Amino acid sequence: MIPRHVIEHQGGEVHLLARSLDAADAPALLLLHQVPSSGWMWRAVIDRLPADIACIAPDLPGYGESSAPRATPTLETYAEAALAGAAALHPGPFVIVGHHTGALLALVALAAQPALVSGAVCLGLPWFPRWQQRFERFGRLAPLSPDADPGQLQSLWQFTSQSFEDQTPLATRLRALADRLVAGPCWYHGYVALYGFDVQALAARLQGRASQIELLAFEQDRLSVCGPEAAADLGVSVETLPGGPWVTVERPDSVTERIVTAYRRFGGD
Repeated sequence: MIPRHVIEHQGGEVHLLARSLDAADAPALLLLHQVPSSGWMWRAVIDRLPADIACIAPDLPGYGESSAPRATPTLETYAEAALAGAAALHPGPFVIVGHHTGALLALVALAAQPALVSGAVCLGLPWFPRWQQRFERFGRLAPLSPDADPGQLQSLWQFTSQSFEDQTPLATRLRALADRLVAGPCWYHGYVALYGFDVQALAARLQGRASQIELLAFEQDRLSVCGPEAAADLGVSVETLPGGPWVTVERPDSVTERIVTAYRRFGGD
């Protein structure tokens, strides 16, 4: 059982899974989930991490068991909430590992608080530098409102289930669907924040910090196409590995190994 914690942040609650918090003399791992999932997607990785590494996996505002934000969030406010929750449990610094939107949040946090973030490991980084890309994706968004349109549930289930590998158990797919339903009207806020974000401005802020960034893409993940352009803009390399959009759930052994290696490289020794 991974211990749970709840902290107050800007009038709401942030729920976090955290383990090995007594390892306060070394950086902690801060694990940021994709949208619209929750810290649940890191459970299998947390179970495999060495016991001497402190790790924290928050539910971002509006997801999992964290309170919905009072105003429409931005990537900056998501990153701020995640760091505030982590800092309430561990003095830092943090090596941040993010998946999909969480990967971009890791870079946002690195740019905003370099004294608190010693490295960012980005799994399946969504990188859309042209406004036309973001505008087209933004146009697909609609609030999740099954009361008004029950057909949304069927299409949401099909989309969620098909994103997993064939052998993934039904219970795992249902858990992912549950996170989307729990988020309710908040489920698309992360996408609004993502598609409204200027990644080129972020890349400019991160100049000179390539040694603190690691990019990993995955063969069956549609966001892998973003890898080469993101790598070029950030001045780093990208490595493509087996796996899909739920790699932390379906391939936790290989993902954990890469995370631990990056953690040691970013100052965990």
